[in-house]
Amino acid sequence: MIKSTLTYAGSYILMRSVSFLTLPYVARVLGPVEFGQLDLLVTATQAVGLLAGFGLLEAVLRFAGTGAQSAAAAAGQVPLDDRSAKANGLGLTLLGGLLFLLVLLALVPWLVQVLPGDQEPGLLRLAILAGIASSWIALPNMILRMQDRAAAYARFMIIYAMLQASGNVIAVYLGFGVFGIMTVSAGAACVMAAAAVISQVRDSGIALQLPAARRLLIFGVPILGSGIAAFMMNGMERWVLAAHLDAESYGHYAAAVKLFMLCAIAFQPFTLWWSAQRYRLIAGPDGERRLVHYAAIGILLIFLLCTGVSLLNPLLLRVLFGAAFAVPVWWPSALLLVMLLRTVADLTSMGLFLGNTSHQQMFIQYAAAALTVLGVFTLIPWLGFPGLVLALTAGAALRLGLFYGISQRNRPLPYPVPAIAVLFATYLAASLGFAAGLAGAAALPLIGTTAAVLALMVGLAYLTGRGALVGRAS
Repeated sequence: MIKSTLTYAGSYILMRSVSFLTLPYVARVLGPVEFGQLDLLVTATQAVGLLAGFGLLEAVLRFAGTGAQSAAAAAGQVPLDDRSAKANGLGLTLLGGLLFLLVLLALVPWLVQVLPGDQEPGLLRLAILAGIASSWIALPNMILRMQDRAAAYARFMIIYAMLQASGNVIAVYLGFGVFGIMTVSAGAACVMAAAAVISQVRDSGIALQLPAARRLLIFGVPILGSGIAAFMMNGMERWVLAAHLDAESYGHYAAAVKLFMLCAIAFQPFTLWWSAQRYRLIAGPDGERRLVHYAAIGILLIFLLCTGVSLLNPLLLRVLFGAAFAVPVWWPSALLLVMLLRTVADLTSMGLFLGNTSHQQMFIQYAAAALTVLGVFTLIPWLGFPGLVLALTAGAALRLGLFYGISQRNRPLPYPVPAIAVLFATYLAASLGFAAGLAGAAALPLIGTTAAVLALMVGLAYLTGRGALVGRAS
C-alpha cells in the first residue's frame, strides 16, 4: 500500500502542481467573468464524461476483482473471467461513448438555448468531445490501478497534465482565451484516449459479447444512475447558481471551488489506491479489520486537508487569484464541509457494494439528490450562495446517514464513529472561530494557528479512534 500510494502521491503532486502553478496566470489573464465561463464549460465536460462511462468502471472492478468468480459460482451464475470483463468493458465504453457523442452534438443548438452563461456552440462542442474522450481514458487507467501498476498510471497522467497545462498557458498567452483552453482540453484528451485504448487492447483485447455485456450493464447502470445523482449534488448547482448571479460573482464562486478542488486533488492519491483496492482488502486475510483501518486513515487525512485549507483560504486566494477575485472568506470553508460529509460517506459504505447489484446505493443517491435539487431550485433564488450551502449540506448529510446505516445493516464493520464525530466538531469549531476572529490576520499567525489546530485534531482522533487508526495493517 505504502509504495503504491507514494507513487500515486508523487505523480499527483507533480501533475497538479503544474496545473496550480499555471492557475494564477490563467486566472489573472482571463479575469472573473471569463474564468466563470470556463468553469461552466469544465462542468459540462465532467457531466459528459460521467454519462458516457455508463457505470462500467465499477462493474469491471467488481467482476475482474478478486473473489468475483467465486461469488458468481455461489450465486449459480457463469463466472465472468478477468480478461472477458476488461475486454467487454472496453468495447461497451467505446461504443456507448461514440453513440453518446453523436446524440449530444446533434443537441448542441438546443443546449445552447437552455444552459445559462451565454454559451457558444463551438465551445460546447469542444467540451462534449473532451468529456467523451475522458470516458475512454478512465477504464484503462482504472485497470492499471486495479493491477497496482502505479508507475504506468503515473507516467500516463503526468504526460496528460503536462500537455494540458502547457497548452493552456500557450493558448492564453497568444490571446485565444477560453476557446484556446477548450481546444487544448479536447485535443489532449483525444490524444491520450487513443494511447490508453491501444494499451488496453494489447493487455486484454476488446470484445462485445452479449452475456458478458449484459452482466456488466446490469451492475453498472445503477451506478451510472447514482453517478447522475452525484452530479446533481455536485455540478448541476453551478448552472443554477450561474443563472442567479452576475458573471463576476459567479467567477468568484468558481475561485472558491478551486480551493475545494485543491483538497480533492491532495486527497486523490489515497482515493486512487482505495477505489481500486478496497475489494481486495476485504476479500483478503483479516479483511474487515484491514479495510476499516485504511478507511479510518483516509478519514483523518481528509479532515486534516480540509481544515488546513479552510483556515488558510484567505492567504491561498490572494496567492492564486489576486485582488480581482474578492471571494468572501467563509465560502470555501462552507464548501469544504460538504466535501467532508461526502468523503466520510464514501469511506464508510463498503457494505453497499458487496452484492451482485448496486441498487441500494443508487436509491440513496437519488434520495440525497432529490433533497439537494429541491434546495438548489428553491433556496438559491431566495438566498444566493447561502442557499446553495444549505442545499448541498442537507443532501450530503442525508447521504452520509443512509450510506452508513444501510451499509452497516448489510455488513457491520467497526468504523470509529466517536472519532469521526470529534473530527467534525473540531472542523466546525475551527472554521467558525476563524471566520469570527482571524479573518484579517497576517500570514504568519494564520499558519501558526492552522498548525496548532491540525495537531489538536490528530490528538483527538488518536484518543477516540486509536483501535482503528493504529491497528496492524499488514
